[in-house]
Formats: sequence, structure tokens, C-alpha cells
Amino acid sequence: MILKAKKDYAAARGEFSTAQDLDEYFALPIYQIAQCDYMLGNWDEALKNYQAYIAKEPRAPASVHQLAQELKMKIDDANAPPANKNERVKWIQEPEAQKQAKATGKPILYNFDAAWSPPCRLMEKEVFENPSHAAWINREFLPVMIRDEKHEHGSNSTLIAQLQTKYKIKDFPTLVVYRPGMETSQKSLKYEKAENTLRFLRSAQAMTAVKD
Repeated sequence: MILKAKKDYAAARGEFSTAQDLDEYFALPIYQIAQCDYMLGNWDEALKNYQAYIAKEPRAPASVHQLAQELKMKIDDANAPPANKNERVKWIQEPEAQKQAKATGKPILYNFDAAWSPPCRLMEKEVFENPSHAAWINREFLPVMIRDEKHEHGSNSTLIAQLQTKYKIKDFPTLVVYRPGMETSQKSLKYEKAENTLRFLRSAQAMTAVKD
């Protein structure tokens, strides 16, 4: 059955390729080719064709953007070097993050956290202390921990208060991805599970990418 299915997808891919050759301006066959590549396990080709479809079809639905995003995550994870089992997110100070962001072009990942918040502690355990997730975050972002201190000290430092005001922080945890020089930032409120957080980070990374 598996071999037959692969033959069917391979045959379908050939037909869609022919359709695309007949009309290079028609975007739908590219999406169908991407679907076949995905089912055949040709992830790199599938991603390339999803991205080609999105570039050619301005009205491509959000579900296709999400498919491409999740496929890129799978490919990146498959190609990533083995994570050190002791890998954790390496938090840096905010002024240093600003400096490195300007020098390297990496986005800053602000983690607005509170020590008393159970969701914050859960995200810390499931995302920031997970070796593979932490290794990826350390590679792709400049992580900055902004921990609320009102509960413990009655007030926040000037820097914490300024950042909370700037990004309109009301709940913990809140993640903000920002690249210096950009007018907008990407924000994720609260915490549900690691998969959702990683999906947000992938999306935010793409949204704040430096355009050529």
C-alpha cells in the first residue's frame, strides 16, 4: 500500500508539473506539487515549492503560510547539530542584547516573566530548559529575561518599568520579539504548551527578518 501511494503521488506530481509548464503564471499547480513532495518525504523540495506558491499567489491562505513555517521547523530540527544535554537558554543583559542586535542583525527575544507565576515556571521547564529548544533559541535570538519585581520589592527598576510600558505588558509570561530599527514587534501572551511557543517564535523570526 505504501509503495502504491508513493507511485500515485509521484504520478500526480508529474501531472501537476506538466500543468505548471503549460501555464507558468498559474500558481495552484505549484501548491499541488508541494503537497506531493511533502507526501513523498521530499521536504526540501516541498518547502521550496510552498514558498514559490506563496510568492506567486498574494492571496495564499494563512494555512499555507503555516504549513511552510512548520515544515521549515521540521527541516531545521532534522538538520540541527545534536544539542548538549545540559543546554539551557543563555540570558543576556538588555543593553548587551541591543548592542549585539545592531552588530549581528539577530532579533531580541524578551521574556517578560514573574517568579511567582506557575505558567512562567512551566514555560521555563518545557522550553528554556529543553536542550534542543534552548540550543535553537540561543542560535537564532538574543534572549533577555525581564523579571517583574513588584511582588518581591514593591516596585520595578526603571529599565523593567520602561520595557513593560513600551510593550504594554499586562500578563506573565509574555514574549516579545524585536529587531532594532523596526517599527513593530511580535508579541505572544501567556503560555499553553511548548509547540505553540515555538510556532510563535518561528513566525516572529520570519516577520522581523531583515528584507533584502
